[in-house]
Amino acid sequence: MTGASSRATRTGTENFMLAPLDSFQIDLMKRMQQITESFFSVVTGLDELSTADIFSVPVRNYESEKDMNLSELKQIVEKNKVEFVDIKLIDLLGAWHHITISVSALNEELFRTGVGVDGSSLPGFSKIEHGDMIMLPDPSSAFMDPFYERPTLSLIGNIMEVNDGISEYSRSPRRVAAASERLLAERLPGAKAILGPEFEFYLFDKVNYHQGPDSAFYFLDSAEAPWEAADDEENLGYKIPYKKG
Repeated sequence: MTGASSRATRTGTENFMLAPLDSFQIDLMKRMQQITESFFSVVTGLDELSTADIFSVPVRNYESEKDMNLSELKQIVEKNKVEFVDIKLIDLLGAWHHITISVSALNEELFRTGVGVDGSSLPGFSKIEHGDMIMLPDPSSAFMDPFYERPTLSLIGNIMEVNDGISEYSRSPRRVAAASERLLAERLPGAKAILGPEFEFYLFDKVNYHQGPDSAFYFLDSAEAPWEAADDEENLGYKIPYKKG
């Protein structure tokens, strides 16, 4: 058999006639091309952001925030009859640390000089010879803590170095996130970074554990677990496979 055939054969090649595109399809293809080009321009721009660029970007003017928000904080304190102020910070591993102070210490001095912390005790922060740091609360992060028994106002703090005056610690997770967001907006107008926490947790019906000088054990029980399949009370709900929870 020679030449092309209009029907598919084992040895021939099928010919197809493409219908002309209508105006809607043409506009859609152009739009998809624009979206693709915009995406690759963003990716290329992100590749150009170096660590040095991020660390060199100033983030906030804490003095202006303090002047703007201190009076509002005092209104929150009076309205909720706050007794304590809890200042939190996050380390490089994502763990929370906090210092609780009396509400009487909530004044301009607190937002100017902060609270002293030992940076060498925080994973990934300063060495012991340069461990003196301060936690400067961010007044814009204030919220009433729902977990304390006594009325407590929570503030998220920014870790600061005090070697040559007060300056933001370059490896602070909050600083890196804020600087990256600002640098992205400067380098790629119209781009917006969306940052947020990812909550992960497990729910068990029963937990037993023991840690002693000569023995240790843990026991976890959940009706959703696959090992409950042989129980007298059959699990009729969803069974979570191993490593799929």
